[in-house]
Amino acid sequence: MSKYVSKLSKVGISLFAVFCMMACHTGEIDHNYENMVYVNQNSLNLFFGDTEQLTASPTESTFEWTSEDPSVATVNNEGLVTATGVGNTQIIITQGEWTQTVDVTVSLPTSKEVLARAGNKRVLIEVTIDNEKVQKMNVVCNNNDSSIEEDVNYKSGVFKFYYDDLEENKKYDFTVTCIDRYGNQSKPINVSANVYGEAFQSTLSNRTVEVATRFGNGLVVKWKDKPGSCVLNYKDEEGKEVTKYITSGETNS
Repeated sequence: MSKYVSKLSKVGISLFAVFCMMACHTGEIDHNYENMVYVNQNSLNLFFGDTEQLTASPTESTFEWTSEDPSVATVNNEGLVTATGVGNTQIIITQGEWTQTVDVTVSLPTSKEVLARAGNKRVLIEVTIDNEKVQKMNVVCNNNDSSIEEDVNYKSGVFKFYYDDLEENKKYDFTVTCIDRYGNQSKPINVSANVYGEAFQSTLSNRTVEVATRFGNGLVVKWKDKPGSCVLNYKDEEGKEVTKYITSGETNS
Protein backbone atom coordinates (compact mmCIF):
# COMPACT_ATOMS: atom_id res chain seq x y z
CA MET A 1 0.00 0.00 0.00
CA SER A 2 2.85 2.39 0.86
CA LYS A 3 4.58 1.63 -2.46
CA TYR A 4 1.34 2.52 -4.33
CA VAL A 5 0.96 5.81 -2.45
CA SER A 6 4.60 6.61 -3.15
CA LYS A 7 4.11 6.12 -6.89
CA LEU A 8 1.03 8.40 -6.86
CA SER A 9 3.04 11.05 -5.04
CA LYS A 10 5.78 10.93 -7.65
CA VAL A 11 3.21 11.31 -10.46
CA GLY A 12 1.63 14.28 -8.67
CA ILE A 13 5.02 15.95 -8.22
CA SER A 14 5.82 15.46 -11.93
CA LEU A 15 2.51 16.99 -13.05
CA PHE A 16 3.01 19.94 -10.70
CA ALA A 17 6.48 20.51 -12.14
CA VAL A 18 5.12 20.56 -15.70
CA PHE A 19 2.40 23.04 -14.65
CA CYS A 20 5.00 25.31 -13.07
CA MET A 21 7.13 25.24 -16.22
CA MET A 22 4.13 26.24 -18.36
CA ALA A 23 3.05 28.98 -15.97
CA CYS A 24 6.52 30.45 -15.65
CA HIS A 25 7.22 30.52 -19.42
CA THR A 26 7.65 34.16 -20.54
CA GLY A 27 8.64 33.73 -24.22
CA GLU A 28 7.32 36.06 -26.98
CA ILE A 29 3.77 35.56 -28.26
CA ASP A 30 3.12 36.14 -31.98
CA HIS A 31 -0.04 38.25 -32.31
CA ASN A 32 -2.18 37.75 -35.42
CA TYR A 33 -3.16 41.36 -36.03
CA GLU A 34 -5.35 40.39 -39.00
CA ASN A 35 -7.67 38.57 -36.59
CA MET A 36 -7.42 41.26 -33.92
CA VAL A 37 -8.53 44.18 -36.12
CA TYR A 38 -12.01 44.14 -37.66
CA VAL A 39 -13.58 46.23 -40.47
CA ASN A 40 -17.39 46.14 -40.69
CA GLN A 41 -17.52 45.74 -44.53
CA ASN A 42 -15.57 43.65 -47.03
CA SER A 43 -16.97 45.44 -50.10
CA LEU A 44 -19.33 48.28 -51.03
CA ASN A 45 -21.73 48.64 -53.96
CA LEU A 46 -22.79 52.28 -54.20
CA PHE A 47 -24.66 54.57 -56.54
CA PHE A 48 -23.16 57.91 -57.53
CA GLY A 49 -23.51 60.35 -54.61
CA ASP A 50 -24.09 57.66 -51.96
CA THR A 51 -22.24 57.65 -48.64
CA GLU A 52 -21.37 54.67 -46.46
CA GLN A 53 -19.77 54.60 -43.01
CA LEU A 54 -16.91 52.14 -42.49
CA THR A 55 -15.76 51.34 -38.96
CA ALA A 56 -12.67 49.53 -37.73
CA SER A 57 -12.23 47.89 -34.33
CA PRO A 58 -10.90 48.23 -31.71
CA THR A 59 -12.44 51.71 -31.79
CA GLU A 60 -9.86 53.18 -29.43
CA SER A 61 -7.14 52.53 -32.02
CA THR A 62 -6.04 55.08 -34.61
CA PHE A 63 -6.46 54.07 -38.26
CA GLU A 64 -5.41 55.76 -41.47
CA TRP A 65 -8.05 55.82 -44.23
CA THR A 66 -7.11 56.37 -47.89
CA SER A 67 -8.76 55.86 -51.29
CA GLU A 68 -6.87 54.25 -54.15
CA ASP A 69 -8.86 56.37 -56.66
CA PRO A 70 -10.60 59.48 -55.24
CA SER A 71 -12.29 60.09 -58.61
CA VAL A 72 -14.43 57.00 -57.89
CA ALA A 73 -14.76 57.24 -54.09
CA THR A 74 -13.27 59.36 -51.31
CA VAL A 75 -12.94 58.57 -47.60
CA ASN A 76 -12.42 60.92 -44.65
CA ASN A 77 -10.43 60.38 -41.43
CA GLU A 78 -13.45 58.77 -39.74
CA GLY A 79 -14.03 56.18 -42.51
CA LEU A 80 -16.98 57.87 -44.25
CA VAL A 81 -16.96 56.82 -47.93
CA THR A 82 -18.51 59.05 -50.62
CA ALA A 83 -19.15 57.79 -54.17
CA THR A 84 -17.78 60.43 -56.56
CA GLY A 85 -17.69 58.68 -59.94
CA VAL A 86 -18.58 55.49 -61.79
CA GLY A 87 -15.95 52.75 -61.57
CA ASN A 88 -14.05 50.54 -59.14
CA THR A 89 -11.54 51.36 -56.44
CA GLN A 90 -10.35 50.28 -52.98
CA ILE A 91 -10.45 51.90 -49.57
CA ILE A 92 -7.20 51.15 -47.70
CA ILE A 93 -7.19 50.95 -43.89
CA THR A 94 -3.81 50.90 -42.15
CA GLN A 95 -2.52 50.80 -38.60
CA GLY A 96 1.24 50.43 -38.34
CA GLU A 97 2.21 47.36 -40.37
CA TRP A 98 -1.40 46.12 -40.53
CA THR A 99 -3.36 46.83 -43.75
CA GLN A 100 -6.79 45.87 -45.03
CA THR A 101 -8.71 46.88 -48.17
CA VAL A 102 -12.41 47.27 -48.95
CA ASP A 103 -13.49 46.93 -52.61
CA VAL A 104 -15.80 49.71 -53.81
CA THR A 105 -17.98 49.63 -56.94
CA VAL A 106 -19.87 52.78 -57.98
CA SER A 107 -22.58 52.70 -60.65
CA LEU A 108 -25.54 54.73 -61.90
CA PRO A 109 -29.10 53.65 -61.05
CA THR A 110 -30.84 51.88 -63.92
CA SER A 111 -33.81 49.61 -64.58
CA LYS A 112 -33.84 45.97 -63.56
CA GLU A 113 -35.84 44.88 -66.62
CA VAL A 114 -37.33 46.43 -69.78
CA LEU A 115 -39.98 44.65 -71.86
CA ALA A 116 -41.59 45.67 -75.18
CA ARG A 117 -45.04 44.16 -75.70
CA ALA A 118 -46.49 44.41 -79.20
CA GLY A 119 -50.17 45.11 -79.76
CA ASN A 120 -52.63 46.21 -82.43
CA LYS A 121 -50.78 49.22 -83.91
CA ARG A 122 -49.31 49.94 -80.49
CA VAL A 123 -46.43 48.97 -78.23
CA LEU A 124 -46.37 48.82 -74.45
CA ILE A 125 -42.99 49.44 -72.80
CA GLU A 126 -42.75 48.07 -69.24
CA VAL A 127 -39.81 49.28 -67.13
CA THR A 128 -39.06 47.65 -63.76
CA ILE A 129 -37.03 49.64 -61.21
CA ASP A 130 -35.85 47.96 -57.99
CA ASN A 131 -34.06 50.92 -56.38
CA GLU A 132 -35.05 54.36 -55.09
CA LYS A 133 -32.36 56.39 -56.85
CA VAL A 134 -34.00 57.16 -60.21
CA GLN A 135 -35.55 60.61 -60.57
CA LYS A 136 -36.93 60.27 -64.11
CA MET A 137 -37.02 57.96 -67.12
CA ASN A 138 -36.83 58.71 -70.80
CA VAL A 139 -38.21 56.35 -73.49
CA VAL A 140 -37.35 57.11 -77.12
CA CYS A 141 -38.83 55.50 -80.23
CA ASN A 142 -35.82 55.42 -82.55
CA ASN A 143 -37.97 55.02 -85.67
CA ASN A 144 -39.48 58.49 -85.41
CA ASP A 145 -37.41 60.11 -82.62
CA SER A 146 -40.50 60.61 -80.47
CA SER A 147 -39.90 60.40 -76.73
CA ILE A 148 -41.78 60.07 -73.45
CA GLU A 149 -40.24 61.38 -70.24
CA GLU A 150 -41.74 60.60 -66.86
CA ASP A 151 -40.81 61.63 -63.32
CA VAL A 152 -40.30 58.54 -61.18
CA ASN A 153 -39.50 60.58 -58.06
CA TYR A 154 -37.27 57.90 -56.53
CA LYS A 155 -39.96 55.20 -56.45
CA SER A 156 -39.51 51.53 -57.27
CA GLY A 157 -42.01 49.44 -59.22
CA VAL A 158 -43.21 48.78 -62.80
CA PHE A 159 -43.75 51.82 -65.04
CA LYS A 160 -45.68 51.61 -68.32
CA PHE A 161 -45.28 53.66 -71.50
CA TYR A 162 -47.66 53.40 -74.49
CA TYR A 163 -46.88 54.22 -78.13
CA ASP A 164 -50.08 54.28 -80.23
CA ASP A 165 -51.02 54.74 -83.90
CA LEU A 166 -48.04 52.77 -85.22
CA GLU A 167 -47.75 51.11 -88.61
CA GLU A 168 -48.48 47.40 -88.72
CA ASN A 169 -45.99 44.80 -89.97
CA LYS A 170 -43.16 47.02 -88.87
CA LYS A 171 -40.40 46.58 -86.30
CA TYR A 172 -40.03 49.42 -83.79
CA ASP A 173 -36.88 50.01 -81.74
CA PHE A 174 -36.93 51.77 -78.37
CA THR A 175 -34.26 53.12 -76.03
CA VAL A 176 -34.85 53.44 -72.26
CA THR A 177 -32.61 55.65 -70.10
CA CYS A 178 -32.76 56.30 -66.35
CA ILE A 179 -31.69 59.68 -64.91
CA ASP A 180 -30.59 60.21 -61.30
CA ARG A 181 -30.96 63.33 -59.12
CA TYR A 182 -27.65 64.71 -60.36
CA GLY A 183 -28.71 64.51 -64.01
CA ASN A 184 -26.49 61.51 -64.77
CA GLN A 185 -27.88 59.18 -67.43
CA SER A 186 -27.56 55.42 -67.17
CA LYS A 187 -26.41 53.22 -70.03
CA PRO A 188 -29.35 53.01 -72.51
CA ILE A 189 -31.31 49.76 -72.73
CA ASN A 190 -32.61 48.82 -76.19
CA VAL A 191 -35.77 46.77 -76.88
CA SER A 192 -37.79 46.02 -80.02
CA ALA A 193 -41.29 44.91 -80.97
CA ASN A 194 -43.09 43.96 -84.20
CA VAL A 195 -46.46 45.71 -84.48
CA TYR A 196 -49.46 44.00 -86.09
CA GLY A 197 -52.82 45.34 -87.32
CA GLU A 198 -55.97 44.54 -89.30
CA ALA A 199 -54.14 42.77 -92.14
CA PHE A 200 -52.49 40.37 -89.70
CA GLN A 201 -55.67 39.79 -87.68
CA SER A 202 -57.57 38.82 -90.82
CA THR A 203 -55.26 35.83 -91.25
CA LEU A 204 -55.85 34.47 -87.75
CA SER A 205 -58.06 31.51 -86.85
CA ASN A 206 -60.54 31.27 -84.00
CA ARG A 207 -59.67 29.04 -81.06
CA THR A 208 -62.00 27.21 -78.67
CA VAL A 209 -61.76 27.72 -74.91
CA GLU A 210 -61.77 24.41 -73.00
CA VAL A 211 -61.89 25.96 -69.53
CA ALA A 212 -61.32 29.38 -67.95
CA THR A 213 -60.30 29.47 -64.28
CA ARG A 214 -60.41 32.62 -62.20
CA PHE A 215 -57.94 33.24 -59.35
CA GLY A 216 -57.78 36.54 -57.47
CA ASN A 217 -57.67 39.31 -60.07
CA GLY A 218 -56.42 36.96 -62.80
CA LEU A 219 -57.83 34.45 -65.27
CA VAL A 220 -56.22 31.32 -66.77
CA VAL A 221 -57.56 30.22 -70.15
CA LYS A 222 -56.92 26.66 -71.34
CA TRP A 223 -57.33 26.28 -75.10
CA LYS A 224 -59.11 23.22 -76.51
CA ASP A 225 -57.35 23.21 -79.87
CA LYS A 226 -54.35 24.77 -81.59
CA PRO A 227 -55.43 25.64 -85.15
CA GLY A 228 -53.23 28.74 -85.28
CA SER A 229 -52.48 32.05 -83.70
CA CYS A 230 -55.27 34.34 -82.50
CA VAL A 231 -55.96 37.59 -80.68
CA LEU A 232 -57.70 37.63 -77.28
CA ASN A 233 -59.64 40.81 -76.51
CA TYR A 234 -60.76 41.54 -72.95
CA LYS A 235 -61.25 44.32 -70.39
CA ASP A 236 -58.93 44.67 -67.40
CA GLU A 237 -60.03 45.42 -63.83
CA GLU A 238 -60.08 49.15 -64.65
CA GLY A 239 -62.42 48.61 -67.59
CA LYS A 240 -59.79 49.23 -70.25
CA GLU A 241 -59.80 47.26 -73.50
CA VAL A 242 -56.79 44.92 -73.74
CA THR A 243 -55.62 42.93 -76.76
CA LYS A 244 -53.34 39.92 -76.22
CA TYR A 245 -51.64 38.03 -79.05
CA ILE A 246 -51.84 34.22 -78.61
CA THR A 247 -49.31 32.13 -80.52
CA SER A 248 -50.28 28.80 -82.11
CA GLY A 249 -48.15 26.83 -79.67
CA GLU A 250 -49.64 28.42 -76.53
CA THR A 251 -51.93 25.99 -74.66
CA ASN A 252 -52.59 28.18 -71.60
CA SER A 253 -52.90 31.95 -71.33
